[in-house]
Amino acid sequence: MDTQAKVSVEERREQGKRRRRIAVSIGLWALAVVLTLASAVYQRRTGPTYPKRVEYAAGGEVYRSELVRSGTTGEDAAVSLPDVDGMAGFLYYKRYKVDEDYSAAQMYRSEGRLTGYLPTQPMAGKLEYYVELRPEQGPGDPVRVPSDRSVVIRFKGSVPPHALIPHVIIIFISMLFGMRALLEAIRGGPGLRWLAWATTITLLVGGMYYGPMVQAYSFGAWWTGVPFGWDLTDNKTLIATIFWLIALW
Repeated sequence: MDTQAKVSVEERREQGKRRRRIAVSIGLWALAVVLTLASAVYQRRTGPTYPKRVEYAAGGEVYRSELVRSGTTGEDAAVSLPDVDGMAGFLYYKRYKVDEDYSAAQMYRSEGRLTGYLPTQPMAGKLEYYVELRPEQGPGDPVRVPSDRSVVIRFKGSVPPHALIPHVIIIFISMLFGMRALLEAIRGGPGLRWLAWATTITLLVGGMYYGPMVQAYSFGAWWTGVPFGWDLTDNKTLIATIFWLIALW
């Protein structure tokens, strides 16, 4: 009877340990998901193609809106701001870093918006632009949007789903594994090795295989990072890959 009681106690202890390990693992994975999503949103919102937020005063009111910074080759890019009563909108643009005069295009009213169009550019082509709001009648100062500098828009080719979808999904999974590996390293857990392998493999597939494919469809070049250029995304992928390969060494 005593032997059976001891076995029962040991079994309960082991079951308790397993439950705690499972609970800790679930908690760490949940935290990794939250941190990965936060990181992805931050990178998206601070990237060079995320719409630029602008705030300006016109017609006695303060407006907040966004200006596009990414366009698709073969399509004119729409630039839109809230319609301001009594003011006309003009879109000024020129090729980025080219010594030439700005071209002007009038913006049109539609559904409570002022909308103008930037002419399409070849893949990786850039335009710099701004909007000027002028009183339609009577005196008044024009309002420049944004007030301090021009907005830069970069055009890219259309990426087919068979390249873009795997790239996005696998890169996100790689980020998730990497975040989970970081948490495992902090707690000194036993799963660090396989998490490092999972991170590296998914990074190689999503970043170094599908990444150049997406780059080629978007900008006509397979790789624009070191040693061929200084593209931020390519170089970040390269640095991350080297880091994880060294970590596995």
